[in-house]
Amino acid sequence: MSAPKRTPQIASCIGCGCHDNHACLTDRGPCHWLRVDYRKGQGVCSACQQYIASWDVGDREPRAKIDPEAEHRDTEWRNAMGIAR
Repeated sequence: MSAPKRTPQIASCIGCGCHDNHACLTDRGPCHWLRVDYRKGQGVCSACQQYIASWDVGDREPRAKIDPEAEHRDTEWRNAMGIAR
């Protein structure tokens, strides 16, 4: 007998690739979910509002591209806000 499928505990944004354990950072602070489906492990974060219409019609194809500067910007923001990693 096979084990039951487990629901993913973490979702990733289809727009930018951020996830529950690493929010993307905007000029308003960390993002939050506008749409999320934990069963599929996907969502649309508040920094990627342009993907809501696609999400709502069922287009959940990830668009995230690796941004080599993202970690640098994240570190700068955390330092400026006094947030330890």
